[in-house]
Amino acid sequence: TDETKQMLFKEASGLCSGHMKPEAILSALVDFLKEERIEVPRYYVLAEIITTAFNKYKDKILSSLEDVITKDDKRLLDGLLESYSGDRNSSAYKVTALKKNSHSLRPAHIKTNIKDLIYLKKLYNQLSPVITKLDLDIQTIQYYAGFVMKASAFQMFKQEGINRYLHLLCFLIHRYYTLNDLLIDALIHASQNAHNTALRKHQEYYYENRNKKEVVTEKII
Repeated sequence: TDETKQMLFKEASGLCSGHMKPEAILSALVDFLKEERIEVPRYYVLAEIITTAFNKYKDKILSSLEDVITKDDKRLLDGLLESYSGDRNSSAYKVTALKKNSHSLRPAHIKTNIKDLIYLKKLYNQLSPVITKLDLDIQTIQYYAGFVMKASAFQMFKQEGINRYLHLLCFLIHRYYTLNDLLIDALIHASQNAHNTALRKHQEYYYENRNKKEVVTEKII
């Protein structure tokens, strides 16, 4: 019935906002119907409801972004699709280069990560009014950033209009947060290594001097 479809659409819309996978939403809707003791409709009915819910949720986000993004904001995001001008291969696009961050604690790798973070932080701060007003949840950010992580630069060029900017904005936020966490972990790890090294040297010094004292004591005795 129409009433059942409305109930299912409302339920699906709530699940879409958490960006559950379609098959997970389908399973959740079936469970919902069973709990409500409502006959489960054919698969195509549920699939149509889920698709409509997904599209409406995305349209809502795109509409919100369209209301707050400026031409300068778009220009900044389009900069991610330009060639990288840093030390890396100049043929690489920024969006491609920024996908690759090293977990190594080697100084050269940490330096590259810091350089990327500085670039992302500047861009993030410039776009902070848009990010704040849009107020996307972490699941939405990860969902659209995930597409960019898997896509080639050519595929991103094919993205049109506001849809491209939604994906690039989520990619920016995701990479900024991820790289922040990565460098904090590197700092903690490096500090722990330094602490362990200092402790080991202190213990070696202590035992070495204790042995010397024992030798001197034995001679006196």
